[in-house]
Amino acid sequence: MNHILRVTLSVWLLAIAGVACAASISGTYVGLYSNAAELLQIVERPDGSILGHFEQVMLSSKGTKTTTMNAGVSGAVSGDTLVLTLKPAEFMGGTIPLSGSIDGDTLRLSGGANGGSFTVNAQRSTEAVFNQRVQQLTAQAGQTSLMQAEQAANEKERKDIGNLTGWLQNYSRLASVHLQRLPKVPQTYAAVTSKMEAALEKEESLPAGSYARGQVDYFIGTLNYQFNSLHYDLQSVESSFGYSDGKITNSGAPEAILRAQAYCGFDHHPITLGPACANFQVANTAYQADVKQLETLFTAAESAWNAEHVKQKAIEKQADALSN
Repeated sequence: MNHILRVTLSVWLLAIAGVACAASISGTYVGLYSNAAELLQIVERPDGSILGHFEQVMLSSKGTKTTTMNAGVSGAVSGDTLVLTLKPAEFMGGTIPLSGSIDGDTLRLSGGANGGSFTVNAQRSTEAVFNQRVQQLTAQAGQTSLMQAEQAANEKERKDIGNLTGWLQNYSRLASVHLQRLPKVPQTYAAVTSKMEAALEKEESLPAGSYARGQVDYFIGTLNYQFNSLHYDLQSVESSFGYSDGKITNSGAPEAILRAQAYCGFDHHPITLGPACANFQVANTAYQADVKQLETLFTAAESAWNAEHVKQKAIEKQADALSN
């Protein structure tokens, strides 16, 4: 009787051990990485074949978005050895052969296709853990995208401010030449009028109806032509600097300057932009001073021209009368 009991007990223990060794690998396995999350859900059939689903969510190389791969899983298990094939759902996606082992709750697979390697290191877990990691990766991609967008905006602003600074500096270089010349313009106009007045006196001293009077009258007309040419030259310079009706209005410059001032005025931007804002501030200060000086000098030159023009018209009228 004892012998029969020992035999029965041994058979029962062996049966239990056999069941333990043949424990199913069916379940959910999750791989968590710094830039990705993987979900492998498999079902082991009685014949050792495997069917299932694989999903991988990975950050892009720039870290600004996530990409998702879904694949069907087929394969087989023998003991602790697995051979699987992933069939991506994408059209013409090809297949990815994998092989590896399972050790308790840890599953390790490696393989690849078309010269690329593919590995899966996962732990028995739940789909909720996978979803949580996906949410983290999605949030990380959003933050990185916003950060890179801000960096791109800063770079564009830096470039725009650099271009504006160059324009302001060039404006000041050109202005420096005319700021030296413009103060002399009223005296130049007055000098032409003085020549015309002297010529008129000479014409008056010559015999009436003489050829000499006609020559002097022609000379006075020539001086007036030169006077008007000087004014045309002045107007050309005024136009190049955006001057009209007593004010300088450079198209687009005020708006660009206001944008740059506002941008450089933000607390964090001077640190971000560095020399770009500092150079702009220097160039803009010089530009604003040049604009005021040019407006003053252009206005004075126009006033001088108007005053001398009235005098010269009177001289021309008298000269024409004397030559007739």
